[in-house]
Amino acid sequence: MKKDSRCGFPVRCGRWCGALLLALALPGMLAADSPASDELVISGSEWITDAPTWLAAAAGYFNADTGPRIRVELADSGKQALERLMAGEADFALMAAVPLAMTLTRLHHEGVPQATWPVVLASVGLSSRTHHVIADARRGIEQPTELAGHGLGLLLDTSAHYGWDRFADLQGIGAGAVRLLNSRPDELAAGLAAGNFDAVVAWSPFSEQILDQLGPAARRFSLQAMDSVDWLLVCRRTLIARHPHAVDRVLRGYAEAIELLQTEPERAAALLDLSPDKLRDNRMVWKLALNWSVIANMEAKLEWSANRLDMPPLRVSPRIYIERGPLEQYRPRAVSLPTWIAAGQAER
Repeated sequence: MKKDSRCGFPVRCGRWCGALLLALALPGMLAADSPASDELVISGSEWITDAPTWLAAAAGYFNADTGPRIRVELADSGKQALERLMAGEADFALMAAVPLAMTLTRLHHEGVPQATWPVVLASVGLSSRTHHVIADARRGIEQPTELAGHGLGLLLDTSAHYGWDRFADLQGIGAGAVRLLNSRPDELAAGLAAGNFDAVVAWSPFSEQILDQLGPAARRFSLQAMDSVDWLLVCRRTLIARHPHAVDRVLRGYAEAIELLQTEPERAAALLDLSPDKLRDNRMVWKLALNWSVIANMEAKLEWSANRLDMPPLRVSPRIYIERGPLEQYRPRAVSLPTWIAAGQAER
């Protein structure tokens, strides 16, 4: 089946996504005098870890009850999804820990009240096998150390950037030995083909596109040991206070989608217009949870973000950036955090 050059999913999936978004948006379009609160937006991503978001939308799980309509839209990355949330263009966003840690560090530096900071509602997935450094051997790169002196395309201030820094340390590649060139993930393949850089850091589905493009000249170095990426569902506390029932619906939608992925992968793949192998081969762990993995991910990224921004490290309790209340009320056993990480403890 023909693949879409942007997302790596079948073209039919692109048409389905367009129809899905239109169907979800139609009630709000027809009711022109409805207030903006009649619709809430989840900003998702093309990364395969975000399959529960698109599956919940396709199966109607987010809108299985009364209240504001939930619409899912696509961002280029978790970084852009968070930017949309911060700009008021989305109500929920999904991202890895790096963009959130960068944003929290900046907000703290700017003196923004903690009560307005974005907070983590849950992790919906965990992956350590979807990020890779991919080089073109025709440009003299056969081993990781031979990346020195070359240009590397990646999206700065994301999990790809964090993973690269740890990979470079492990390989003994000194800071500044590789030129880091900022590029959107959907532009990496074209930039590599045009010679804008000689290697990339990419995640699925973009990594598969680049491997196909390079063919036998591809040299892939896994970042598997560098990082475990929690895929985080984030919103603001003001939204939780204003729309608690809608927040509960979103969490329930994710729980149902994850259950479908785990128990009926063939049906889930059919709803997403993907082959079951596409879901299995990425070795994702989809799980709705708030646990120590989230804290460990955030603490490591907060430290890295401070170094990246040349700012003092952000020393705050996890209760500042985690809101456990909604998930704990819906599914208490999904929350395995100590009681001192209480709900609603942000300073004003």
